[in-house]
Amino acid sequence: MAFAANPAASNRERAQAWLRLRGCEPAVLRIDAFNRLGARVGSANVAFDDPPDAQRFAGRIEAVTADSMVAWLSRADRADSLPASPVGDRIHPRTPA
Repeated sequence: MAFAANPAASNRERAQAWLRLRGCEPAVLRIDAFNRLGARVGSANVAFDDPPDAQRFAGRIEAVTADSMVAWLSRADRADSLPASPVGDRIHPRTPA
């Protein structure tokens, strides 16, 4: 999307910078250690290794989700009426740590 709007956003770092400059923010997923462990044990394809340790240990993992993209697109007047996610109540706006 960033590349389509700005060909200079030709790699991940530049695309993320382009999105940040336009107000795109990740959602904060609140997932405690017990649930992370249960997900890891119960599903081979679930891992929480990517987020920084500080986020994992605090149980507040920042991630771009469908809900965060819909919110950003709506704020940027780039979306028509899009339905809310059924898990939207578990996702919180990004707040400073």
